[in-house]
Amino acid sequence: MNILFCGDTFPAAREYLRERLPAQDRLDVWSKGDLNSQIGNANVVIPLMHRIDAGVMDSGRFRLVQQWGSGLEGVDLDAARRRGIWVSNVPHSEANAESVAEHAILLMLCLLRNLRQAESNVHPAFLVPLWDER
Repeated sequence: MNILFCGDTFPAAREYLRERLPAQDRLDVWSKGDLNSQIGNANVVIPLMHRIDAGVMDSGRFRLVQQWGSGLEGVDLDAARRRGIWVSNVPHSEANAESVAEHAILLMLCLLRNLRQAESNVHPAFLVPLWDER
């Protein structure tokens, strides 16, 4: 099986997948040039942030588009359906919901407390050492 990553984001995830694939499976990464010329050997396409439209689908013979992350906005689902290409994504698991909520609250507090001004008020020239560094 040939798996093609469309882009070079998530390098740790690529290595994680590569370590778990059988030795005969191949993992390629497309990052520059014409995607249509490289997609011909792929059986599975992982689009990451790249658009997979009818033109890309016609250039290859892949049978699965596996989107990492939620949402399938970058995949032309009607074109995939007409060509018999399966489309899947990582299901919603609420694994990062708490972290996203915490981050949103942090950003709101930064805006409310004018964090940029507070940072400029605490300049290293105004700091006094609390201990002798000898």
